[in-house]
Amino acid sequence: MRRAAPDPTIFRRRPAPQSRRVLSVSCLNRFGRFAHNLYDYLTVRLYAEKYGLTVETPEWAGGLFFDLDDPPMTAPRASIARRHAAFRTEFLAGLEGDVSDPISDVDVFLGWTLYDVVDKAACREAVQRWLRPRPIWTPRLAPAADRLRSLGETVVAVHIRRTDRAGEAIPPLAAYRQWLAQLWDSRRRPVLFLATDDPQVRDEFAAFAPRMLSDLIEPWRGLEHLQDFHLLSQADAVALSAGGFARTAAALNPGDPLVAQPTPAADGLEPAVLWSN
Repeated sequence: MRRAAPDPTIFRRRPAPQSRRVLSVSCLNRFGRFAHNLYDYLTVRLYAEKYGLTVETPEWAGGLFFDLDDPPMTAPRASIARRHAAFRTEFLAGLEGDVSDPISDVDVFLGWTLYDVVDKAACREAVQRWLRPRPIWTPRLAPAADRLRSLGETVVAVHIRRTDRAGEAIPPLAAYRQWLAQLWDSRRRPVLFLATDDPQVRDEFAAFAPRMLSDLIEPWRGLEHLQDFHLLSQADAVALSAGGFARTAAALNPGDPLVAQPTPAADGLEPAVLWSN
């Protein structure tokens, strides 16, 4: 991402105020994929904002892609690894209620889902404000979105994630086609965007003339997922796959897109409402 940035881009990081306590998140870019890292960052930042703390981060993909300027990590923080289960319980209590002695001056590692950020209506304004792509990436993002909009009046997106979620149940492709068929005639001039890590599924959606990233713009080599993520965040209707990638993207849409998600049994799709609680 640094090599792709136009000269003389400087990714500025503000210094940490000396008078504030700190939470660091050294696991960013070291544990989990893009959406998991976003979830970790958002969860920790929500806690920090609530209690007047500062978040320190290493250099990570989200920090370079989004317009963030969190202070860099300046010193090792105490690890919570030896009391991880108790830490998670304590951290969640601080998120969901008010505590008199909030956690601080430790290196936070959540490990797995603790707090469903994009389900919390009270978090929506802050999360959408924090996760705005940097203006320097507009040439990588806007042309594809503009091209897609020029092809129809309603952008419908389907995310199919298969190669790196092989151990998880994924609805059959027929379920996505059924969802599209039910939606298609009720929307004005729909156009389908297909975001996938398995290009071979394209033929399965031929009836809907799908467009993929490479049809719209030259892919950002090695970072194509960021372009897919942005396009998913702009769609009027989105069908999610396994994992949090498309769900997080849809949650950043400033409007209220129609969202479908896999059923618990992964045998079909069901309506999803983001920012609902």
